[in-house]
Amino acid sequence: MAAVYPLLGYDAICPGDQEFINGMNFYKSKLNGKLPFISTNLSFSDKELKIEEYKIITLENGLKVGVTGVNFNTGFRYLIRSEAIVVDDVIVDKAFDKLRHTLKKLNEESDLVVVLAHLNREGIVKTLDHVNGFDLLIGGHKDIEFYHPRLVDNKVYVQNGNDGEKIGKVVFDIDAKGNKKFTSYELIKVLSDKYAREEKIEKMIRELEE
Repeated sequence: MAAVYPLLGYDAICPGDQEFINGMNFYKSKLNGKLPFISTNLSFSDKELKIEEYKIITLENGLKVGVTGVNFNTGFRYLIRSEAIVVDDVIVDKAFDKLRHTLKKLNEESDLVVVLAHLNREGIVKTLDHVNGFDLLIGGHKDIEFYHPRLVDNKVYVQNGNDGEKIGKVVFDIDAKGNKKFTSYELIKVLSDKYAREEKIEKMIRELEE
């Protein structure tokens, strides 16, 4: 998984507990610097490990999409109990205070603002109810997938489920004046028998198995 992960073309990823389940040495050697990790409130005691507060993605049409991630420390406690990591390996600051601060900057630099939320359901509800300044919230962690988006005021919330079985596609229309309108959401099931196998990936898997 760690070997294939960087080949998938991600623009931004909010890390969660599964990135650290094999310990900090694994994260440092296999993932750090190889993937575009972002989080408004996550950092590390090991200063060689880098994570960005947010990213600005410029699309081909010139529009700018600002993306940040947000975490709860509760998502990492069981890793400490299981001794996969130790206290302060992963440092999680106050989620909503940090998120509001980052969203203020993103709104100054972006046409559309996206939050990647590695939160439990309570955290996502609180984000939708009490935090403004974003257009789309993509829920992570392990919640069930949504076949229909949730709309809260002018904010859109979607959830793609777990284990990479489905990909969510969200469409916004933005006019010349910068007015934004949510248009559609589609949950696409990934079927292994629908797509040709990629030899580069197959070769990598065979070598790793050997």
